[in-house]
Amino acid sequence: MALSAAAALAYHLRVSLADRRAVVVGGRAAEARHLVLYGLAVIGLFFAAFSTGFTLQGLWDRVIADALVPLNRPDFGGPGGLTRDEMLRVQLVSQIPPILAGLALWLGTWLPLQRGLRAATADGEIERRSVVRKLAIYFIVGVSAVVALVSATFGSSAVIRRLLGDPFQEPFTSLVHDLGFPISFTIIFAALWLFHRRVVEAEAARET
Repeated sequence: MALSAAAALAYHLRVSLADRRAVVVGGRAAEARHLVLYGLAVIGLFFAAFSTGFTLQGLWDRVIADALVPLNRPDFGGPGGLTRDEMLRVQLVSQIPPILAGLALWLGTWLPLQRGLRAATADGEIERRSVVRKLAIYFIVGVSAVVALVSATFGSSAVIRRLLGDPFQEPFTSLVHDLGFPISFTIIFAALWLFHRRVVEAEAARET
């Protein structure tokens, strides 16, 4: 089912791009087209970003944190259950397909839209003036900033609690393990924020 949906999506994206090359798409048709394509780009980008964040968190927890601060954690499900290495493999197997699918969806929509944007034609002018494009970019900038800020706040609060001698300690964790989520998501979404901030600056420079 997933392969069929991907094939159908790829086919209709190619049809949309072919229509745009054949004739200038303007007015409400252009707005509807932009709404669909930029919506797909945003969905694909965040799908890949969140999946990458959870994958990095799992790798940090098992590879880095467990090496620096070994913990006597029980296997998942008790005796005879999955070991932590097996749990990591399950997580990687479940997260890699969403990462690849999200990247394919984002690149498959974002790159053609960017190429159309640079064209010195009437179609390129429609792309450059698209309100939907600006809303999509600012939406990505806003969400990325919020997620990066929240993640950094969680990480900072964990460090401050330990420095102040907070007696609360979960039985199977440490500061290094607690920093896996904040560090992973701060890196991913700070990078998204910086990338799309540069897109915003390029848009502003193009219009001046």
